[in-house]
Amino acid sequence: GDVASELQACIRSVSDRLVVFTGGNTAEVVAKALHSSPILRDRVKAVVSVNGVFGEWFDENFTHEAMDTELSRSTPWFSIGINRAGGEVWKTADWPEPVVPESGRRAIESISLGIVSVEPRTNDVDLVIKALMLTLLHRFAL
Repeated sequence: GDVASELQACIRSVSDRLVVFTGGNTAEVVAKALHSSPILRDRVKAVVSVNGVFGEWFDENFTHEAMDTELSRSTPWFSIGINRAGGEVWKTADWPEPVVPESGRRAIESISLGIVSVEPRTNDVDLVIKALMLTLLHRFAL
């Protein structure tokens, strides 16, 4: 289905806000869905990408002007890379950092949480997820 419609369906009341988790090639799919829906962008509290892949589309479309919100606020776009033994090695997995326009209004706040390596014999991925949730909760409490 259409990602924007699926995200919109998660909003049940006017006070609902979303934290969108994505990764790999779907990072671009989610960014395109938010790009095409100003109403949805207004409801998104943050976007989190794990091992995101960012193609050429971002060069022209992932801008502060194109991703602005009704209220003058920046939306945090968190990124994290997770390396697993025997898997693809990530050196970077960050959302692009768009040029700040002359107006100075920043709609996108690209926040890199870095690269984490986990061992398959442990449950490190669960610890990474818990740490990520604590990071998000701390950010929203500010």
